[in-house]
Amino acid sequence: MLDKIASTKAEIESLQQQILTAPKCDKISGLEKDTQKQLTLLESLEKTIYTECQSKSILTPTVYQSNIYADGWILGEQDIDDLIEEYYQRNIRYHNITNCPLDKPFFNGEECILCLDPQPVFNILTRECTHCPEDQ
Repeated sequence: MLDKIASTKAEIESLQQQILTAPKCDKISGLEKDTQKQLTLLESLEKTIYTECQSKSILTPTVYQSNIYADGWILGEQDIDDLIEEYYQRNIRYHNITNCPLDKPFFNGEECILCLDPQPVFNILTRECTHCPEDQ
């Protein structure tokens, strides 16, 4: 089984190298994240096997989401129902969801961040720090 895990990891790492040469777009970014999640899972499996099931590794990677209890965010071009549905669907798909901490409350797709001047507002839809909207 360890040989199969090692060969699968090598194949995923090869795929990651190929992805790096692809034109950048949302789908390619999604592939980058998905391959990293797969490597995390395989490494957890390896750890579990090597420690004869004594490992406390989590087999599913942590899925972060923006902490909507923080101040300083806007919905972007969506409404609150869209946001609620997104959080609900994420809760159905994943078992290890974590809100970003309040000192870095916003998830940009890769990590939890804090938005500071001159772009102190987080757009939930685009996952980017931005200026305050003119109408608010």
